[in-house]
Amino acid sequence: LPSPGAVSSVASSATPARVSQSVAPVAGAVVSSLGGVVDRISVAVGDRVAAGDTLLTIDAMKMKNAIVAPSGGTVLSISVSVGETVDSGQILMTLG
Repeated sequence: LPSPGAVSSVASSATPARVSQSVAPVAGAVVSSLGGVVDRISVAVGDRVAAGDTLLTIDAMKMKNAIVAPSGGTVLSISVSVGETVDSGQILMTLG
């Protein structure tokens, strides 16, 4: 038996649990609603878009999924490229 106060090798090598952190959303961020591969980007930085315009298409499980503008604005930045694998919740671009 280990002496009182001794740390066992199991406890000392255990990986600490990850703590979920709340991060304030980025103003104007367009995030992916699903994971997949960016198939097509339909806009460029500086383009004006209206709510509902298709911004890009993500291929997920052999289905094309349009990501649309949640509101009107100007494309300020594009954070992904065609062929890139994206995760659900990943920022794809920013509108302003």
